[in-house]
Amino acid sequence: MVARPPSGLYRFQKLIRRNKLAFTAGTAVTAVLVLGVVVSTWQAVRAWEAEQAATMDRSRAEQQAHLAAQEATRAALAAASARRFAYAAEINVGLQALAEHNLGHARELLNRQQPTAGAKGTAWQAHGDAIGAVAFTSDGKRIATGTIGGEVKI
Repeated sequence: MVARPPSGLYRFQKLIRRNKLAFTAGTAVTAVLVLGVVVSTWQAVRAWEAEQAATMDRSRAEQQAHLAAQEATRAALAAASARRFAYAAEINVGLQALAEHNLGHARELLNRQQPTAGAKGTAWQAHGDAIGAVAFTSDGKRIATGTIGGEVKI
């Protein structure tokens, strides 16, 4: 038998055998701490990914809202343009009816196109000046228009 001094591993094993409870508790505490770090890191990564997804969703929603607002503006402009063209067309047909002495049809067209209170963009015009008043004779054969400038035409 050869004698030698006890190795470090032997002394460590002997220490563990003598203090089983302390080393078991220390190992359990270390395992719980490591598990806590792993779970905390995992939750932090999940929270960061959820925040990134929410930011992307918010950005997409803002883009969609902006596009919807642009589309609504474009639709409103198109509708206003269509109303102006329809208004101009009916007024032109009314003027043709007046030129042909078809006062009944002209009255019907003009009554449909009378500007309402507060309406913008519908100025009745005669010879370049805006019309302020329109009246038919009692027999319905003549129409009188009064311009804003004070001119009266029959």
